[in-house]
Amino acid sequence: MRPRNQFRLLQKKRYDAKRFSNPYFQTKPKRNWRGIVIATGVGLGLFCLVSVVFASPFFAIQRVDVTGTDTISPTEIVQKAWEQLRTRRLVFFSGTNRFLYDESRLRAALGSAYAFETLAIREACDWKGGGCGLTIAVHEKTSQLLWMSGDRLYLADLQGVVIRELAPEEVAAWKAPEPPPQNPLPDGSLPIAVPIDPLRKLPLFVDVNASPTSVGSAVLTKDEVANLFAFERQLGDMRILFSQVNIDRLAGKWMAVKTLAGFNILIDASGDIPAQILNLQVLLRDTLKDTSNLQYIDLRFGDHVYYK
Repeated sequence: MRPRNQFRLLQKKRYDAKRFSNPYFQTKPKRNWRGIVIATGVGLGLFCLVSVVFASPFFAIQRVDVTGTDTISPTEIVQKAWEQLRTRRLVFFSGTNRFLYDESRLRAALGSAYAFETLAIREACDWKGGGCGLTIAVHEKTSQLLWMSGDRLYLADLQGVVIRELAPEEVAAWKAPEPPPQNPLPDGSLPIAVPIDPLRKLPLFVDVNASPTSVGSAVLTKDEVANLFAFERQLGDMRILFSQVNIDRLAGKWMAVKTLAGFNILIDASGDIPAQILNLQVLLRDTLKDTSNLQYIDLRFGDHVYYK
């Protein structure tokens, strides 16, 4: 048997491991330029294709139309829709692209600002180069009362649900003083009366705690709204004029009708309204002949009526 040379075997292993090499005689690996050029071309082609599909005005939503509004300005809804559509998608692109357009996000954005009875969104595209358009058809909930919380004013329905917040110009028109009565014209006829702002005809309910309010939230129950309206109708029949209803939720069942005579009438809106009206009538007929110094009448405790 041929003797083994352990030293030679060890050196061979070191050589095969290539732990030591001469830097001046190293061979550099060859680059596959053909593959690099092909990969770069494919990448640029994909980028151009994505840019054409997602950034071209041919596939963009260019028109938003609103129909069916009553008290809300269509321009206001259009502006709200564009704010949502122009939000970024895929970092570089806009939601106005018909492929990136998300109807659920648009519905959520409009629903957070308005409480519609119905909301329908229809998309139509003109493939001859006119781009795409959205038609938003709405049916507003019937507003029956004004809800004030702090310096913000809202419309609410008969269910006590907030429909929408009034725009600054609507609040300014509501707060503006009524025009003075106009003198007759030289021919004796009366000039055309300035139309009354329809918001002035709605009853005002004031949250004295100025609690945060959002569209779609319930500020009153259906029964409370019905009872408050019934109480105000009875006050009208009694020729007691009032301006607003103040509501303090932190104080329990504290709801006060503020009369133009200067005193408040505290009522329980979840209680027996006919009984409270009867107690008020008896008090004003038999006990309080003069209300000039009256501060309040409290009807919340059944047959026990308090006043100051």
